Amino acid sequence: MLHVKHFDPLEFEERLEGWSTFWRWKLGLDQAASFEGQYRSPQHWDAAPIPPAQLDIDTDDVQAIESAVCALDLFHHTLLKLWYVRRKDEGSCLAEARRATGEKRRGKGNFQASLAMAKALLWTELSRPAVVRKQRASDYVRKLLGLEPLTCLAAAD
Repeated sequence: MLHVKHFDPLEFEERLEGWSTFWRWKLGLDQAASFEGQYRSPQHWDAAPIPPAQLDIDTDDVQAIESAVCALDLFHHTLLKLWYVRRKDEGSCLAEARRATGEKRRGKGNFQASLAMAKALLWTELSRPAVVRKQRASDYVRKLLGLEPLTCLAAAD
């Protein structure tokens, strides 16, 4: 039986914000875009990007959250990345997450319910040992790539 830490929504949200801040820094999403891709305003010409250590981000926690996100199904993985890292609006998050999974259904859907489910699934993954998360993510990718016959992912639980 898994020992699950008490769920604190505010602490969990802070952890997700730390994870997303790290990825926005890593991908350069917090910098202003330019046509040339390298432009900085004159007062910032010599400024270097702030490393994660100076952003007060727990990189171990970021790594744990990232491995848990990677173990999620593609819809919820995409939804979390779009909402927290890419900062897309609700409609775009749902539409792009559906597109990522090949779902052709149109309609608004319920973003809040989908996000709540993604967070619940993420919390469940974080409650598992890291070795189990890594194996589940590996198995999921192998199935998506057709390297193994499709079987129920629930068998790994």
